Amino acid sequence: MLRMSLLLLLGIIACDPCWDKADNSEILKCMASYPVEDISPNTQLSGYLRDHKVYVSLTTSPQRISKLHWVLKSLDLTHVDTVFLALPAKYKNQESYTIPEDVRSFPKLKIIWRERDAGPIMKLIPAVEEVLKLGDPQARVITIDDDTVYAKGMIAQLLKLSTQINGVAALSGQTSDFFQIPGEHWPESTMPKPLVNIVEGFGGIAYPVGLIDVALMKQASQAGLKGVCKTSDDLVISWVLARGRVPRATIKNAFIPGVKQLPYGFLNDSLHSGAGCSGDSCYSNNERYKACAKALKELLL
Repeated sequence: MLRMSLLLLLGIIACDPCWDKADNSEILKCMASYPVEDISPNTQLSGYLRDHKVYVSLTTSPQRISKLHWVLKSLDLTHVDTVFLALPAKYKNQESYTIPEDVRSFPKLKIIWRERDAGPIMKLIPAVEEVLKLGDPQARVITIDDDTVYAKGMIAQLLKLSTQINGVAALSGQTSDFFQIPGEHWPESTMPKPLVNIVEGFGGIAYPVGLIDVALMKQASQAGLKGVCKTSDDLVISWVLARGRVPRATIKNAFIPGVKQLPYGFLNDSLHSGAGCSGDSCYSNNERYKACAKALKELLL
């Protein structure tokens, strides 16, 4: 099952023409070569950007933080107020961070420190908490991964779709059936439109902060045995969104034809390799997601 999930991920990413680039500088140059849409004629989006702020958020590990500048450099910050880097005081409550200067000095970057490590969902929850304090529930937080390079047009495209549907917009998503999650363990009885239950974080996701149930997501992320929900952040986030009937949709077009995952994203510390979780359910998204969905149904319904 791990091989199937990995091949699927490779297939999604490999359709991008930048896939054959190996050097990091070449990757950045290639991803920056895609066209960026002129959004000024879009009165809905331009009006939104006039009245609301946009934030980008991610988290990382001590092993990956020295490489994080490659991801950050790929971002077009034209419409972004702040880039949040959410970190625990100690990774997995054991290992400290050393912040490289090229990360610390990155434009618009703000580090959010939390006392304890909540797992991968830290790329979303601390940023939402910070933004909600500012009193604008229509503000957007766009989460990204720490091992992926993005096309320049991604942020504008996710914002356009998110404002159109007043919901969550992502580059990639799947149905709960795809992961073989039994219907009785999923909180939606009917499919949303377009057909996506589960948004996948590696491609970037835009969230209206007012639609995020922070308390429930915190509780849900710690459910299940042996870290099965803690390492299933896409499933946890999507499950809580589904429970709240939050619209979710995906987009892929000429402005964001794909993403490029950097080589270290395929090492043993990656979630799709079962990192951070123990037991038979940890080594494929299908088994981990099924176990987590079952735990959430038992805990929260």
